[in-house]
Amino acid sequence: LPLSLKNGYKKENIFYEDSYLAEQYKQKILQKEHEKSSFLMSNLPQIGLSTNYYLYGADDDSFKTSTEDIRRNSYSVGISVRLALFEGFKYFHQMDKYNLEMRKISLEDSMAKEDFEKEVETSQKNVEQLSLLIDVNNKNLFESKEMLSVKTRLNDSGEIDAISKIQSNLDLLDKELALKHKETSFASEQIKLNIRK
Repeated sequence: LPLSLKNGYKKENIFYEDSYLAEQYKQKILQKEHEKSSFLMSNLPQIGLSTNYYLYGADDDSFKTSTEDIRRNSYSVGISVRLALFEGFKYFHQMDKYNLEMRKISLEDSMAKEDFEKEVETSQKNVEQLSLLIDVNNKNLFESKEMLSVKTRLNDSGEIDAISKIQSNLDLLDKELALKHKETSFASEQIKLNIRK
């Protein structure tokens, strides 16, 4: 369940399996499996069937005799079997290569998952901390505005000098700048999280 923070931010569960990166690795593994199965199929024994029909005759003078020869001698049927008995261990080497490539992709996928989860966790912590800091900065900003208002009235009545008022104004501007900086960082971290969804 999402964790609601004071300013309305909700921590969402972001899973690696739903990410674009995970889909890329799934596709790479499927491609290698397809290549491996195609290689296996190409190394199975192959059976072929061939037929021939020859038109020739033995008698140049009689067409009837020639046609009888055609009936007796013109058909042939053949069966062929192709089986690789020994190819210098090429088959085993290629199968090992496919298996190693698939393991490599699987390990890269695991490493990408770990990196993804660390980055998401870091971004979520940053967003939570920034959210709390924004709340604190908003309160400080409100107090600084009230203080500036009080010092402005006191300055107008001549009870304090203009320097105190200017210092309060500078303090207010610093707090506004700090708040804007935190809000920008907050938005940046939220964008990072949204990209990973």
